[in-house]
Amino acid sequence: MSRSHWYDESLAIIDRVMRTIPAGTDPAECRRIVNAAWPGGPRAYHPYKMWLRALRYAMQIRFPQSVVREPSSGCPACGGVGSAGCLFCKGEK
Repeated sequence: MSRSHWYDESLAIIDRVMRTIPAGTDPAECRRIVNAAWPGGPRAYHPYKMWLRALRYAMQIRFPQSVVREPSSGCPACGGVGSAGCLFCKGEK
């Protein structure tokens, strides 16, 4: 399956903008600067969804420490701690 034309275009624009942002910039400010580079049109439909997907990918590359990761094992609801009140695993570890 090939990638979307809109995804590739978005990734190219986002990459070009991110190269101009100083290294110490925090993730929120970086996202604000990149979002200002949206090339136009309504922020809806397939082109904008591809923009958001490319932005999410680029942010994960630039700020890997700020990515929230799921627990590696256990219940997705309680995080594998086995809480007695958990409706999914019912406290079983």
